[in-house]
Amino acid sequence: MFKERFLRLNAALLEEWLRAVADKLHELIPGSPVVGFILFYDKGVSMSAIEVKADSAPLSASVKFLDSEGNETPADDVPRWSSSDEAVATLTVAEDGLTASVAVGGPGASQIEVRSTEANTGAEVVAAGTVTVLPGDAVVGDVSFEAPTAPPVEEPPVEEPPVA
Repeated sequence: MFKERFLRLNAALLEEWLRAVADKLHELIPGSPVVGFILFYDKGVSMSAIEVKADSAPLSASVKFLDSEGNETPADDVPRWSSSDEAVATLTVAEDGLTASVAVGGPGASQIEVRSTEANTGAEVVAAGTVTVLPGDAVVGDVSFEAPTAPPVEEPPVEEPPVA
């Protein structure tokens, strides 16, 4: 009970701290990460996140379901996967619904959700994660040129003949 209350009250601070640690690790060891991390678990909703470069190889994803005590339990049906943005992350789901390959697309963020329906109660259990795709490393440059524009030509003033 204390752990759940602590996490709920401090979720934003913990997320900020974990992101700062991840940024420091990225500075020390540049490159794409190979694993994500769980941000929180709160009775049926599990959330994880990963950041990868746009030129990253496909990711492997898996889902597991936990009972109210945190023990792993099988899904009552074949889990259903979805990506909120197919341009960022495209899923190829295994037949049993427990794993998927995530093809990385263009820069952006995509929410990946995995849903299963509990047979006894009909309640929907949701696991979710975010795949954030960052632009790839620079491999080529682009130089643009513009021709100078000529300064405007000033016309000499027109003298009018004197009026008689």
